[in-house]
Amino acid sequence: MSENKKGDRVPNLAARVDKKKESIIGEGSSIKTRLFYLLFAGIMAVVIEWFALRHLNGLGFSIAVWFYMIGIVGLLIVTKRAKQPFFWFLLIPLFVLSIDTLIYTNELIVQFVPIFVAVHLLFMTALVTLQNPKKFKFYFSAYPLFQNIDDFFGKQLMQVLKDPFYFKVRGSDQWKKVAIGVLVAIPFLLVFGALFAQADEVFKQFFSEFITVYIDAEFIFRVVRMFIIAVAFGGLLYTFIGEGHVMQKTEKKPLPFDHTITVTVLFLLNLLFATFVVIQFRYFFGGTEFIFDNGITFAEYARGGFFELVWVLILTGTLITVVYRAFHNRFTWWLRGLQVALIAQVSVVAFSALARMNVYQDTFGFTVLRLYVEWFIYLALIFSALGIIGILAKIAFRHVWHIGLGLGIIAFSVVASMNVDKIIAIENINLANRTGTELDWRYLANDLSYDAAEQVLSIEVEYTVDDTFKINDDSYAYRRYPKYNLIKSTKRYKKEFREYLDEYNNSWLDYHYGRSQMQKLVE
Repeated sequence: MSENKKGDRVPNLAARVDKKKESIIGEGSSIKTRLFYLLFAGIMAVVIEWFALRHLNGLGFSIAVWFYMIGIVGLLIVTKRAKQPFFWFLLIPLFVLSIDTLIYTNELIVQFVPIFVAVHLLFMTALVTLQNPKKFKFYFSAYPLFQNIDDFFGKQLMQVLKDPFYFKVRGSDQWKKVAIGVLVAIPFLLVFGALFAQADEVFKQFFSEFITVYIDAEFIFRVVRMFIIAVAFGGLLYTFIGEGHVMQKTEKKPLPFDHTITVTVLFLLNLLFATFVVIQFRYFFGGTEFIFDNGITFAEYARGGFFELVWVLILTGTLITVVYRAFHNRFTWWLRGLQVALIAQVSVVAFSALARMNVYQDTFGFTVLRLYVEWFIYLALIFSALGIIGILAKIAFRHVWHIGLGLGIIAFSVVASMNVDKIIAIENINLANRTGTELDWRYLANDLSYDAAEQVLSIEVEYTVDDTFKINDDSYAYRRYPKYNLIKSTKRYKKEFREYLDEYNNSWLDYHYGRSQMQKLVE
């Protein structure tokens, strides 16, 4: 406040303008607070570029994940933006997956886990910062960012670009002085750098490499990419701590489904499923004798079950989800009973698929796809049990949906924490020893990651000491000189294995516990 000539107090307009500027993103989000988040976004852009992206299959990626976890937790707590601390539990699967990337090298870890971790980090941050002072029910479909996506692409991104020049807006010339200082220092840096280069050969090599190598097109590309990451990430953080990141009251209207029509549809579907299960019961749970008696192949037996399961799960899962969503607060005994019956019959098909897959694997061995299919069926059975419990206990659809999402995250983390390729190699070698069937060496050596290297290298020894051990290879050379060609192929495998390990010995950021253990196999 200021005084006029008469002594009356009048508003200080400049102070009011500054106050408004400090509350652009909401109460408590001053310009200084926003600059802290913007600084964190910039640091994360550098960490992502020079640690995660350049060392994606090593320690660098894990360091980037840990840095974000520690940084965002500290920043949100200090600025009092952790509105939903319950969701800190999502840090657990993130930490587990960051460790898994240091242990395994299979396709799931290399191709999918980094993407899952990146999405999960943002997902966790969005949930922890969600403001819900009036305790409204949470619906993903009503999440504020989805409702105001234009706020992110418009207001927040523009604010990210404006905030670094905040002091200039207030009339300060601090940034201008810093820029002048940098320009003045550049000639001195170059002169003294040249003198030091003449005085020391090591520094000269470093200085010349920096000028000729690091400041090139690739360096410029990385700088531009870091800038884009920093701006985009800063915009997301501004959105998460903004005044618009508040859960609004949402009333979910029941879907316009007629009760009688829905009951009729479910009844007829149950009737069809029951008829199909009864007629195909022997086929569902038939074993080796059934296959031989009916003249079908193991491939036809297993694949038929798998595709039946996929279509059944997709169609019935979608139908049950829609019906559950439409009637969860007005279920009748008819609806509950028919839905439970339908889920139970789908579970019968799932159990039969497991039986068929087990028969197929006991005959032809394990592959990555077959093992993932088996585990997917187990997860489908868990979801079926969750659906039955939810329907009988009259649990709200959104609670069942949230529990299912949590179970999916846990399942993915558990699968990623298992050495899938090693399991497959061990099971196939044991199958060959136990039954005398031929071992598909090429699949183990070419299609599995080096997580199974120990088992692949042991096959040569196994084959040498056991004459009953058979290798499956259709080539003429293997049929005529099997032992010699297996030894030759194993040597080639070791050579490629060494080359793979040597690729990751350039920096401590490439450190990988799994690869360090593999190194012992070729020493």
